[in-house]
Amino acid sequence: IITISEFSKREIIENLCVNPKNVTVTLLSGSSDKKNIDKNINIQEIYGITNNYIIAFGSNGSYKNIDQLVYAFNKIRLTSYKIQLVLVGYQHKASFLSKIVDDLNLNEHVIFTGFVPSEHVFHLIKKSKLFVFPSFYEGFGIPLLDAQACEIPIASSNAGSLPEVGNNGCIYFDPANTQEMISVIKKVLDSSDVSDQLVSQGLKNRSNF
Repeated sequence: IITISEFSKREIIENLCVNPKNVTVTLLSGSSDKKNIDKNINIQEIYGITNNYIIAFGSNGSYKNIDQLVYAFNKIRLTSYKIQLVLVGYQHKASFLSKIVDDLNLNEHVIFTGFVPSEHVFHLIKKSKLFVFPSFYEGFGIPLLDAQACEIPIASSNAGSLPEVGNNGCIYFDPANTQEMISVIKKVLDSSDVSDQLVSQGLKNRSNF
């Protein structure tokens, strides 16, 4: 059996009662590529971004924990942070998140990009202030490596394979603890030293994949 992380290997062994010798880990890599980047793309104009922003990727699956990120973002925004939240891949009208955004009066502050072509991904990450990955469960976590390649600080869940993939190039929080998520996000936003250290360590970690 070939799998993508040591975490996934442990899950396979535990749940399928497989001999560890029969499971091989072949790590994945990132998807963002700094080569052949169109520098003329105005990513803010394309997606209606009007301020500094936090960025997050994912799907509508509840395990992605984006609803709690929205609640955390709202608390952060209310403490005088002039910042937006960009949710890549999500569509407002098709998402259970839309009701949360509506109820919190966040329509001007949360941007649902919908489908994003691959040539826009690097630009969206690169222009952000912080990449947040709040998932409850991941078998690998490619977006962490993409953000590290883009030299962006990361606040990540400590669940699943994410600490294995992000290593010390991320600052971690318990995804079930929204207050801890808020504290970690604010710690990065408030400190250029913390941000710079995460970027430096992230680049080193990215080179391992």
